[in-house]
Amino acid sequence: MFGKEHTITEHFPHYFLDYREKLSAEPEDRWSNRITSQDGTWSGNLFEFYFKVIERITSELDVPFHLDPETLMRKADSPVRKALREAVLNTIIHANYYGSVGVVIEKEKNNFVFSNPGVFRMPLDKALEGGNSDPRNPTIFKIFSQLGLGERSGYGLESIYMTWKSKHWKRPSIREEVQPERTTLTLEPVSLMPEHIIKKIQYHLQEKFHLLTPDQLLVLATAYDEGKVSNKRLQNVTGKSPKIIGDELSLLVSEELLIQKGAGRGTVYELSDKFQISNNDNSDNDEGKLDNDEALYDKLLAIASPARDKSRLNPEKMKAIILELCQYRFLTITELSDLLDRKSRNGLRVSYIKPLVQDGKLALRYPETPSHVHQAYKTVSKQ
Repeated sequence: MFGKEHTITEHFPHYFLDYREKLSAEPEDRWSNRITSQDGTWSGNLFEFYFKVIERITSELDVPFHLDPETLMRKADSPVRKALREAVLNTIIHANYYGSVGVVIEKEKNNFVFSNPGVFRMPLDKALEGGNSDPRNPTIFKIFSQLGLGERSGYGLESIYMTWKSKHWKRPSIREEVQPERTTLTLEPVSLMPEHIIKKIQYHLQEKFHLLTPDQLLVLATAYDEGKVSNKRLQNVTGKSPKIIGDELSLLVSEELLIQKGAGRGTVYELSDKFQISNNDNSDNDEGKLDNDEALYDKLLAIASPARDKSRLNPEKMKAIILELCQYRFLTITELSDLLDRKSRNGLRVSYIKPLVQDGKLALRYPETPSHVHQAYKTVSKQ
């Protein structure tokens, strides 16, 4: 825990601590930052290694603004920071320092990897339940606990999984190896429900979108992203039992949101025709639905970002954004409200669309029928 590296290795010959950081996407680039217990510039003990790693591994994380109600000071913490701290602690506390390999923690552009010598001392599913504690190094665990670091006994791994789940990120993975024994935890802050896919599902389902549960939305988003899903695939994504997933899939099939194909273990599910362009959609809109042009959709989302980031925006700024959005094609009030993230379509129509039409800055798709069910708007080009 304390002491110097050369003294520690007299008792634990294979003792080695290694933190590697690679934030470049270029494969030929090596580590942009590295800390090892053998570099001679610091003590090389577990205590100092923990704080060095925590400083580096959380350095690029955004922290939401929250005030401590007692001190009225900003709380420089977040659930993700806590989860990463817990992962570092678990790696140190559960390492087998008599093993033949060292502790390795890696931070890359899209993932965090925590690897320690030794395997679980209890079944993994029991460890994930929470409340079950069997630290390999109880004295190290006790010292960190007395310093106020780490979750309460037996809940560290569960809290990491719950944090990733609350963010709708890819489920953490744990791999155990033998000869030599090693346990590796990989955390990827990769969204299972990308915003552009959620907006597409919302566009297709309209009011029914808000009736979906988080699990149902995750199923549809996975099917949208991957083309099809299976019960087994969703088990890996959600961590839930086959029965629970099967019930959700059956419900989505009965609601005609998914189509079942195949049988038995080969059963897969695809999105239904509710997510396709119908003939009625095309009859009044030869451009088709906006989200079919993914490049344009992403471009419009970027243009609308100032409005999406603020619930209140200067009216003139909002009008300028609307005009920029509508310069590429006719957009309906539904498409505009979704792009701008404004729930009140009527408010958007009355406060912005109508004045812009009256000023001759927006043109109607159906000028002879202002209240047309498929009415859409396009910016009038300057001559």
